[in-house]
Amino acid sequence: MTTQRRATITIFAIQIAGAVLGLLFYLYTGQEPQALVPLAIGLVLFIALLASYLRGWEHARYVNLLIVSALVAGPLVRPAEAGGFSPVVLIPAALALVLANNLWIAGTTLGVIAVVLVRSGGQGGYAALDDLLAYFLVAGGLVVGRAIAEQNQRATDRALRLATAERERAEQQARAAADQAAELARQNTEQQRLLGLVAALETPAVTIGPGVLLVPLVGAFDTARFQSTTERLLGAVHQQRAKLVVLDVAGSASIDGPVAQSLITLAQAIQLLGCAVTISGITADVASALVDQEVGLHGLTTVRSPHEALAQFAAAGAARVATAR
Repeated sequence: MTTQRRATITIFAIQIAGAVLGLLFYLYTGQEPQALVPLAIGLVLFIALLASYLRGWEHARYVNLLIVSALVAGPLVRPAEAGGFSPVVLIPAALALVLANNLWIAGTTLGVIAVVLVRSGGQGGYAALDDLLAYFLVAGGLVVGRAIAEQNQRATDRALRLATAERERAEQQARAAADQAAELARQNTEQQRLLGLVAALETPAVTIGPGVLLVPLVGAFDTARFQSTTERLLGAVHQQRAKLVVLDVAGSASIDGPVAQSLITLAQAIQLLGCAVTISGITADVASALVDQEVGLHGLTTVRSPHEALAQFAAAGAARVATAR
């Protein structure tokens, strides 16, 4: 509920309560019986206007001001009997300050005093210059007060709109950041899954003969990849009791000094398990590059293809059998 709506309902409630109390007072005391009819009419009208306003009829505020102005300029102020200026004439302007705007404050101020002056014939306290000046000074103060209140209200509404827009922008940024974080987390999870899959599938150890494992080294190798390959390959050699491991480097992108050293380390680790190591697939370009870098595969047997390594292993086995006989 807005501030204006709460204030309007409060004013209606005060008017209804005032009319009821006035009726009870005059009925109990018997004073001024002529005031009973206007009060009763006002009570009925105020109740009807409140009901209409509660149902959404905004013009009830302005009709209320017209009724109050008519009551004040009519039966509530009797200029012929008054000995001075009654503050009752300021009631419509004061209500307009709450219920309407500066135009209504000025209109009710001028309208009420004009009717009262006409009724008094321009005589009496209501025609005194000092009283009229005081009357218009008070009404002017109400106009200025209303103007300041409206300006403050506009500033407050503007600040509220800016704060709301900023909050919505911050919420949108927070949602976007949360969505981005969720997407990054999803991508990271997928990447980790793919890396795990690649790690599980890369550098397989394939059995190509009794006790012979073929290990194709494909792509570029770094320290981390050689370490993981070493761990898996040593496990496979141990589990399968392999006698020969053929490291085929035909599919490797390049073999430089660090890669060659890692390859030698891998071969030495395999040999510690009592398994022979043969390297196959070294191309002419790779061999030339290793010579230029003064890198040698000392202590390692090299062949042109895994088929040749398998043939040599079979021939060596046959020779051992023949020797044993």
